[in-house]
This record gives sequence, structure tokens and C-alpha cells, in this order.
Amino acid sequence: MKRTLIFGVIGLFLALPMIVLAIGQTTNPIIIDNALRGGEFQETLIIINNDGENVEVKLSVEGQTASWTKFYLPGDLKNPIESFSLEKDGQANIVVVFSVPQDTANGDYIGFVGAGKKVGTPSENKNESSVSVEQKINREVKIKVTDKETIKLLVSVIPETFDVKSGENLSVRFIYDNQSNVALKPQIQFRIRKADQTVYNAIFPYPDGDDPVRSLAQHEISALKIPTTGLADGKYLAEIEFLHNGQAILSQNFKFSIVSGSVLGAYDINLTNYWVSVPLGLVIVAILVVIFLIIGHKRKNKIGGQAV
Repeated sequence: MKRTLIFGVIGLFLALPMIVLAIGQTTNPIIIDNALRGGEFQETLIIINNDGENVEVKLSVEGQTASWTKFYLPGDLKNPIESFSLEKDGQANIVVVFSVPQDTANGDYIGFVGAGKKVGTPSENKNESSVSVEQKINREVKIKVTDKETIKLLVSVIPETFDVKSGENLSVRFIYDNQSNVALKPQIQFRIRKADQTVYNAIFPYPDGDDPVRSLAQHEISALKIPTTGLADGKYLAEIEFLHNGQAILSQNFKFSIVSGSVLGAYDINLTNYWVSVPLGLVIVAILVVIFLIIGHKRKNKIGGQAV
């Protein structure tokens, strides 16, 4: 009896990892320290299927933040979901949005977001007890609600090239990372300067068709196409300010050149490259000379030996 009990306990512990690891997600808490009342805050859940078969993943919410929480597929932030299909050994990113009600009191609120899979089916016999086991992994949510607005924006500014052919557009990508506790629709003031003279100055509104960048979310807008017609060849400085309610909240800049003819690209020829290339070329030539001398010496010895 004792041996049977021991083996039973061992078998249970061996089975537990299989149950726990069937559907997994990152378990570090979601912490939002300065959630403004009426604001929306976005996070991403990484869901992993280790079950060995295709599964239907059920999403769940619990606690004080349950009514604030909705789930979305990354490509569709209009239609909330409660479940989704996940292929075996697959991984999915699910967007979770917390919408803090306007009348929420300041304070700390705790909840949970869960991902799981139903195991087993209820018994069809009404006389038998119905058993349905749901395996689920929860992730804790901690939200501190405040009435103080904070603005913080990070932007990745990515020019298509730093050497623009004369007369063509300067194409620049912008990826917003909103660290504020409010949604943002930044405007862009784009200036081009040559020496101390401003040769281009324009303000671009946030795209009409794009949703605002939610708090804690990232979003890339369509690339700006800045005309360079009328600008002479030479080096320029692009100065960019990102505006919120008419006020600059972030500034960035980069240097670029306008050139006629073919564009050299990232590996531009200059004195630095020249002085690095020349010694390297001399070393390669010296090695080749030594190799040819060795080959010539061996051939000479071979010919001399045959003559003897």
C-alpha cells in the first residue's frame, strides 16, 4: 500500500509539468504606475503552445481590473476576442488593452489576465457528475490610477538613405513609442538647414486614418517624403520636433547629403577610408609577391634537379 502511494505521488509530479507547460505565457507582472483616469494602456501577451497539437486558447480576466480589460489580435484593434486558435508548437502575440473608467478613484488596483486550454469534456450522462478541467496560467496586473498627466514620447527616426540624389525625395520613417499615460497624436515639424540658413520648414499633422498611439504602445506612421528640388548639392542638417498640443515634446536631428549622379551609399569614399585601405592593399600585395617568389624558387630547384 505504501509503495503504491509513493509511486502514485511520483506519477502525479511527473504529470504536472505536462499540464502546466501545455499553454504558457510570460508571468512577470504587468505594472502601470501612472494610469490616468479615462486613459487606455496597451501591453502584449506572448502565448506559447507546447501541447503537441492545435488548441483553442481561452483568454480570461479576474480581479479589480477585469472590467477594464479587453484582448485583441495585433492586426485588428477594433474587434475584441475571448479566444483564438494556436497551432502546435506555435507562439502568438495578443494585445491586451486596459481602459480606466473616468470616475475611478486614485489608488492601486490588482487583477489578472489568463491564458488556458480546456481539458476534457462534460459527461453526457446527466446522472453522472460533469467534470471539466481548465488549465490556465495567470499573469498579475497592477495599475496605479492617478489624475496627473505625464507626457513622454520616444521616436525611432529612420532615413531611407543619408545620400539623396539631387531632385529626389528624402524619405524618413517614424516609429512612435508612447511612454505617456495618455494617447498621443504627435505632429512633426521638419526643418532642413544648411549652415545657419533654414532652407525647408513644414509641419505635418498626425495621419487622419491612424488611431492615436495608446499609452505604452508602439506605432509606425507612413514615411514622410521631403522634396529636395531646388536644393544645391552639399551637406544638410535635418531638425525634427514632435509636437503635442502645439508644444515640442521631443527633438531629434540627423545629417544627410544631396549629390548629383550616382549615390555612393553608406560606404562613402573619404580620406579615412583611403588611409585604411592603402596599408591593407600593400599587405595583400606583399603576401602575393612572397607566394610568387616561393613558387618560382620551387620551380627553379625542380628544373635544376632534372638537369643533373
